[in-house]
Amino acid sequence: MKKIKYLDGIRGLAALSVVIFHFVRNFYPTLDNANINQIHTNGNIEILFATTPLNLLYNGNFAVCIFFILSGYVLSYKFFATKNDEVIVSSAFKRYFRLLIPVLFSVLLYFACIQSLPTGEKYFGNRDGFTLGKALYESFIGILFYGESTFNSALWTMSIEFIGSFIVFAFCAIFGKSNKRIIAYLLAIIIFWNSYYLAFILGMLLSDISSFDKFTIKKAIYILPLFFLSIYTSSFPTNINIKENSTIGIDLTIYSFLNYIVKGYLFWHIVGAFILIFILINVKKLQSFFSLKIFEFLGKISFSMYITHLLVIIFFSRDFFELVHKHLGYNYSALVTFVISLGLIIVISYPTYYFVDRFSVKFANILYNHFFKVNNFKFESIIRSFTSNVNKNRILLCFSFIITSLITLVFIYLVPIRFFYYSNKNISIELNSIIHKNDYYQLYYTETNSDTFSDSKVVQVPVMASTETQKIKFNLPIENISKLRIDFGSTPGVFYIKNIEVIKANKKESITLADITNYKFNQIEASKDKNYLKLMSNEQDPFIVSNNLNIKKINNTNFLNYSNIILFILCLFPSIFYILLKVQSFCFKIYIKENS
Repeated sequence: MKKIKYLDGIRGLAALSVVIFHFVRNFYPTLDNANINQIHTNGNIEILFATTPLNLLYNGNFAVCIFFILSGYVLSYKFFATKNDEVIVSSAFKRYFRLLIPVLFSVLLYFACIQSLPTGEKYFGNRDGFTLGKALYESFIGILFYGESTFNSALWTMSIEFIGSFIVFAFCAIFGKSNKRIIAYLLAIIIFWNSYYLAFILGMLLSDISSFDKFTIKKAIYILPLFFLSIYTSSFPTNINIKENSTIGIDLTIYSFLNYIVKGYLFWHIVGAFILIFILINVKKLQSFFSLKIFEFLGKISFSMYITHLLVIIFFSRDFFELVHKHLGYNYSALVTFVISLGLIIVISYPTYYFVDRFSVKFANILYNHFFKVNNFKFESIIRSFTSNVNKNRILLCFSFIITSLITLVFIYLVPIRFFYYSNKNISIELNSIIHKNDYYQLYYTETNSDTFSDSKVVQVPVMASTETQKIKFNLPIENISKLRIDFGSTPGVFYIKNIEVIKANKKESITLADITNYKFNQIEASKDKNYLKLMSNEQDPFIVSNNLNIKKINNTNFLNYSNIILFILCLFPSIFYILLKVQSFCFKIYIKENS
């Protein structure tokens, strides 16, 4: 499909918005959470941005919703234009490989930086938890199928993108030619209500509508109200949910009405993105604007920028800011850091686009053309001919499809492949918590009851402020743990703990709130708050110390080591392709026989 320049342009602008968002969260968290204790500018300008449509300049979640709307639109556009089933077959076949190669590149790049750069341990904790086997597992399976993104946290969207793509393909294949597919759209909207997959359905709906010229709006009297509605819904604050966490709660902002109708930001961001793209495909002047060279360039590198920008922010921006801040004020230091960081991100993104992103498209096309086309006969047309003539063969094909699907599900979900990759027997500690300030948390540990805490047995990880529950992971270089001590930064504050989990080889044992309340608290006042333990401290050294954990020894099921993982991957895909070739050859012979 020929690229639509203005859609690429708005995708590029959305990617830039994500970059700005992550920079803001690191250096101006008040712009995101409206917490008055984290303000770095004079007056209330940061609060103003956080609680008004001005936050659209850096609203990362809204930008992600634009990505998903565009995916639904673009992935179905050619099908609705041609009503050719082969479009769905080819797109579905190529999708995994299209996403895999950039993801693999990104994860291996992060792996190399974590293991080789001095700041790797500073920002990611103990390096032993970031192994090559884990990087390969996440790249091929974990990220796309399960949403596991230990190395590059920005890749949490990839599983949604991957699964959402197949929702689009399935919808088009089943309902795409039906005259009553509006009913299917309504059912899909209900099913995926208030989830990211709703964006794919709405994007596909836009693509469907745009194939009919009569469903267009030209008059400004209709466009302007929609534009302002899009601005209003799209700018719903992401991290202003609890009044206690901020200077104000969401109910005291201009978004209280929206929050009354549907609570939370996700639905409104999807609605805003839907309206914005609808306006864009109807207004020629906007299309011309987003087709400008600068936006076209950003669109080209948007995916590459998305998968690499956090690498620059984590390994360069933070330390560079600290260096500049020794000579300049906070705001000037942040500005200089942002400009140089953005330039570096673009410098990295362009070759990534040129050598990795473009290659992934070519590679997926080569695989499809080689394995799904024989003597210019399309696999899809052969199947159609094969199944339309003999009812017995249709039943056999359907039965084979069901059996193949079940085998695939067994391999992906029922057989715990994701449990096998652990050659690492070490323990990890996960703290499920709500944090209101950027800081560093430290975890001290002992291996026996008689040991005492020391600076030689400590893991430090950075934490970011958020009103959402987040997992803070400490990777420990030990196989058993007796006691732990968690230090909650070096400044006063409020934080919430939901639970603590001890993990080994993907097996977990949970330390509940009831257990945690019996711990020793230093410079902390603890109280129960719904499903959380609320910890308040006005001192400089707040920490908790566990009792003897008495964690049962978690056996490590090490079915696959590094070499076995690589061998498994090398054998799996050729096997799949061999089976596809055999099926294709069989269908081709039937086709020739029936038409001779």
